[in-house]
Amino acid sequence: MAQLVDLFNDYADALKSQQKRSAEDVRKTLARVAAAIGSKPANKVTASDIVEAIRPVYSQGKASMADHMRCYVRAAYGWVLEAQNDYRSTVSAKYGITHNPAANIKSEPKVAGERWLTVEELQKFWAWLEQGGGEKNPNRNINPLAYKALQMIAATGQRVEEICRIHRSMVNWRHMTIEWPTTKPGRPHVIPINIQAAEILHRIEPDERGLYLPLRDHTLRVVVGRFCAQNDVEHFTPRDLRRTWKTLAGQIGIPKQERDRLQNHSDGDVSSKHYDRYDYLPEKRAAMLKWSKWFEVAIEKRNPR
Repeated sequence: MAQLVDLFNDYADALKSQQKRSAEDVRKTLARVAAAIGSKPANKVTASDIVEAIRPVYSQGKASMADHMRCYVRAAYGWVLEAQNDYRSTVSAKYGITHNPAANIKSEPKVAGERWLTVEELQKFWAWLEQGGGEKNPNRNINPLAYKALQMIAATGQRVEEICRIHRSMVNWRHMTIEWPTTKPGRPHVIPINIQAAEILHRIEPDERGLYLPLRDHTLRVVVGRFCAQNDVEHFTPRDLRRTWKTLAGQIGIPKQERDRLQNHSDGDVSSKHYDRYDYLPEKRAAMLKWSKWFEVAIEKRNPR
């Protein structure tokens, strides 16, 4: 009978074939679970096996990582159960799975985020990023691009995963836009490239795949954690920078409707179903310009250009 590690690898391969960006992260995380459980047929794994594999991670204070592990295991078993009962699937019944052992394992409570940075905190964080983690406290073993990625999130208010997959083909220097053909809401999105984003991107050479900032969320969280520890700042996450953008942009008078458009929030109405990425681009430019000029003075401490 097929082993647990075989099931996990087949699941990761299926995600990769569907061009899911999370495929390799899922593979690495599930490999960690499989190693903790040991050599065991997939259909013999119990909920207790999974809990004991995840428990040490949670005990280290990594609640989010533990919940990701639980979620990935549940998804892998759910995938094979569905595939075994789908005549269109090429997955055989080699696993002999009859139930999902992770189905009833308690998940980590989801807490709605409320954290956003004050102007003073964002000033300090931006300066720290500009110095590559602070001259007095160098962050070794951190990809220097992590600092640039966090600056891009703070300067544009976009989602972490979308900043980390900016490809050279998405950047239109002639029209000064970044265009995502698809995004988390399932639709295309375009934003104007503001002064801060232009400076950051011009300092980066895309990798062999054409990606400017090919980073994982975990790396960005590590950098933010070090900043908070070094500077005695209340904990926040990379995703809180998006909330910070929306909050501060509102404080300087950018209407909620324009902030929502720039952050690609779905309106949920009929017109949004027929959304075109270039809708309201002039309004987006005006709003982003207002933000960028404020950012220069308030956060970067520069004279406006």
